[in-house]
Amino acid sequence: DDPLGLDQLAKIVDAVRIPVVAIGGITADNAAAAIEAGASSVAVISAITGADDPTAATRELRNAVGAEGIEAMEADDD
Repeated sequence: DDPLGLDQLAKIVDAVRIPVVAIGGITADNAAAAIEAGASSVAVISAITGADDPTAATRELRNAVGAEGIEAMEADDD
């Protein structure tokens, strides 16, 4: 299936009253855009498990989403 894209993600966020998690094809290059489109967080698997250095990939993703994305992820853990 084709990805929905950021415009559709933003429409979904506007249409619902629950947190929306962006998942599928998320990388350090596009994670921040998903947060900016309104996602409360991102779910990442391949960008970490497929990386030569999963720790560095995780750090890069955390840096990409910035403090807002990290705070949202930590709030979901509570």
